[in-house]
Amino acid sequence: RISKDKMASSPSSPDKETIEGLFLEMRNHLLEKQQLEGTNDKIVISASFKLDSTTQTSMRTLHSASSPQYTMDLLALKLFMNSSSSSPSLPASNDPISSHDAFVILSLLVSYENTFSLSPSPEYLIAASRAVKSAAEQIASSSSLSSSNIEVSDEVLFTIIAQLAGENVEVSSNASMALIAFTKKLGKPLSDRIIPTIVQIWKAQQGKNDTICVVRCASAIIDLSCLGDAMMECAISSGAMDMLQNILIHDLEKDPLMVMSLLDLIEKMSNTLPMHAKRSKWLCSGPILKVLLNMAGGGIENDGEEMNGEITTNPDPILGGPALRLLSCLCRLAQRDESLFSSQEEGGSAHSRHLLVGFHRALHSFIYCNPRNSELERLALVDAISSFASSSPDAMTIVLDDPVLREGWLSLSVAQSKLKAVVLQSVANAIDPPKEVDANGDCVLPWSVPSNQIAMKLFNALSVVNESGGFGDDATKLVLTNAISPFVEIRLSSYALLKAIAKRGEGAQILLSHAGFFEFLTQRETSAETTKEGREAKHDIVIAILNSDARGLLADDTVKKLEDIVRQGPHYVKAVPWELATE
Repeated sequence: RISKDKMASSPSSPDKETIEGLFLEMRNHLLEKQQLEGTNDKIVISASFKLDSTTQTSMRTLHSASSPQYTMDLLALKLFMNSSSSSPSLPASNDPISSHDAFVILSLLVSYENTFSLSPSPEYLIAASRAVKSAAEQIASSSSLSSSNIEVSDEVLFTIIAQLAGENVEVSSNASMALIAFTKKLGKPLSDRIIPTIVQIWKAQQGKNDTICVVRCASAIIDLSCLGDAMMECAISSGAMDMLQNILIHDLEKDPLMVMSLLDLIEKMSNTLPMHAKRSKWLCSGPILKVLLNMAGGGIENDGEEMNGEITTNPDPILGGPALRLLSCLCRLAQRDESLFSSQEEGGSAHSRHLLVGFHRALHSFIYCNPRNSELERLALVDAISSFASSSPDAMTIVLDDPVLREGWLSLSVAQSKLKAVVLQSVANAIDPPKEVDANGDCVLPWSVPSNQIAMKLFNALSVVNESGGFGDDATKLVLTNAISPFVEIRLSSYALLKAIAKRGEGAQILLSHAGFFEFLTQRETSAETTKEGREAKHDIVIAILNSDARGLLADDTVKKLEDIVRQGPHYVKAVPWELATE
């Protein structure tokens, strides 16, 4: 028995040895009681279990000796250690409290908290969820622990997953994060146990019309599926992704707010890097794209119908915007893999054409149904059009040949500074798509890099759309004017566009033939950039010109001046003679 003298320590500074002694005392008493009743040597808390006075006394003593959080922190790590575990920061392998014992003690403290605590809130439940999440993250980040040292029993795993259906938001969030952390450490063997169990809970709660729990389960499934192809395959084979797809199709009118939440989750799924092959294939599958196009106003009853400029379906008043935003994300996926929008199962080129026509209609629907064209709506439109145009050469041609979409994307006439920056940056990204890293850590180049002809056509379209600004058909003048703007974001996006054009031989020649461009690069005193990012961006323009095909066509003195700038670096400042500095 623990002496009363040792219990004098306050809950704010509990003695670890004393607390673990109380754990052992509770465990031994429960085991003795069970053995007297003629059951096995493992403690089992059945439906007929009754809390006796001795166990209640131990729980009250534990409550007075330690805070709920400290108690749960000690128990949580014991939940996941098997008998062979050994780590300096984790329970030793000879710990008399097994994983099952820790689970029993934790369960009793949570279940019978009202018998020894007067707190109106479930302190032990919240503390347990925080402790389990912390233990999971600690175990996942530990390099000294292998999967053979970690034990996640079925009873513990099911209890964690069951919290997704609980009432407490923090507890369910902590449970989801703990599942993610453990899966990162243990991989497919654990995800194959987690995902089917979540699906069972999802089905049970869906029958009860518990929208909150359905969204939580979907969120956990999506977070897990983003960890790798093995997890995504399990999510597909378990039926989770079919359930998600069915909600998008059949609950559109019944519960649009839940569908909006799921669209946000799918958008997160499409933006999480690195991107994995099975995830991208599911995101760009025919059924998903079809329902998104219908929401966004791009639905076509007859796949073979010609594009005639008429709107056949109106965008959903609630879900149209989120669906268009998600379609924009999927178009960015298509920049990395041209096979995503050319499914052989649905007829290859016919499928691709259906998507082009559908998204084209959706963009027109968005413009038609948002005549006010507020800045927020314009930002969404610019993102959607630029993403669509960048997805393939055919899409870029459609946009550049459509005056309505061209105006909606490239117009700077009524744009505020941030919106101008977004427009210029989107053109830069379309001409020179940024590199990304795949699941293997390799740098991935987009397949749909526009040709020189299309890139220059887009660059010139910028001046055509904004000819009322006094730039005529001179796109270089327009960009240079914005490159000396007092607003940093406009200058940085202008530099990015100049760099994108300068990378191409024809573009570099056009820039250098413009009066004032060479001086803009070389005369640092008169056109000084004040920010570190701006100086580095201007320096990158010089490097792009020297690395382009136009270098061989430049005069020797021009090349020498540009090479001097590269050698001096982006932050070079001409030294002032000492005599002048002291006058």
